[in-house]
Amino acid sequence: RQLSGYGRDKKILKLLGVDEENIGSTVVNSTIIYPDFDSDHVLTDSGLSTYPIKQFTKFYKVGISLPVIYENQEN
Repeated sequence: RQLSGYGRDKKILKLLGVDEENIGSTVVNSTIIYPDFDSDHVLTDSGLSTYPIKQFTKFYKVGISLPVIYENQEN
């Protein structure tokens, strides 16, 4: 819920070009991006709103695959 607040921050909304008179009623799309080692999802602009969080309006999550460095386990 704290993260959803950033999508309602007045300074951020002004940077996004929301009119001063519409700031109180504007909800912008917000996406949580998190590492997911079981995912094969690659981050793209079009995939940011694919997985909605049902409890929130215009709020999404997406797990992305991160590169993994495997170290030699032999001693």
